[in-house]
Formats: sequence, C-alpha cells, structure tokens
Amino acid sequence: MQGFLALGLLIGVTGLGVVMVRAVRERRRTIGILRALGFRARTVQRSFLWESAFIVCGGHRAGLPARGAHHMARVSQQRRVRGPRGRLPHRGGQHRRARRP
Repeated sequence: MQGFLALGLLIGVTGLGVVMVRAVRERRRTIGILRALGFRARTVQRSFLWESAFIVCGGHRAGLPARGAHHMARVSQQRRVRGPRGRLPHRGGQHRRARRP
C-alpha cells in the first residue's frame, strides 16, 4: 500500500514539474516583457510559485471527493465482512472443546 502512495506522490511531483517547465518555456516572451518593465526576477518567480500553488490546490480539491468515495466504499466493505460492530462473525456459535466419550 505504501508503495502505491509513494508512486502516486512521485507521479504528482513529476507532473507538477513538467507543467511548470512548460509554463516557463511558453512564457519566455512574457517574462522578458515583465523584466523589461522593471519587475524583479524575484517577483516573476513568486508569480510562478503562486501559480503552482494554485494548481496544487486545484488538484487537492479534485482529489478530495475521490478520496471520500474510496473511504466510504472501504468502510462499507469492512462492515459487510465484519458486521456493524466491527467484530468478525463466529461460525457455529461459541467454540467448545469436543468431549471425549
């Protein structure tokens, strides 16, 4: 299970990196114009950081309903297996030792 979580995190970080590299490459002209107008490099960097934070928050908002649906499905599956009180059902009542004749 932790392997899947690590894989998901790796894919998410890689995807965000690809999006940000593309954003910088596509906006070279805009960045140049902002620098020519007198914006500091730090201000331009902050704008890209704010954009990446916005993308992350959007992904987080999109993922929350999926997480909730997965959790509810998992809980209902456990209730079917374990019963409403969370205990495993006993087969045949109490376990008793067989009496020897």
